[in-house]
Amino acid sequence: MNCENCNDTGDVHSLDGEWRGICSCPAGKNLSKRKPTAFTDTQIAAIASTVNDWDDDKSIKRASEELLELALVLLHLDRGKATITDVKLEMADVRIALQHLELKVGNYQAELDAKVIKGNPQ
Repeated sequence: MNCENCNDTGDVHSLDGEWRGICSCPAGKNLSKRKPTAFTDTQIAAIASTVNDWDDDKSIKRASEELLELALVLLHLDRGKATITDVKLEMADVRIALQHLELKVGNYQAELDAKVIKGNPQ
């Protein structure tokens, strides 16, 4: 009988395909014993460069600010100081910010993959 969490692969993924971690089943324990992939110094430099770019990106800050504003509107709604329309408008702003963030993260991931494959930090 296969593991219900990882189907005996050792890797656990959510329904949308996102990797969630290593399973605690025998296959996962075997997987965690493996030696990690070694990156060259150039590949490590490429990874560091791209991660630094992520840190400077304002998309993460904007998305978190929009989520905070949504939380405040929901609090005001609960207290009778905001309307459902206010909530819907904030939710639209959050959706836009999160879509932009998703696009930026996807671009960074593609850039990082290309750098690591090429072994080029630039």
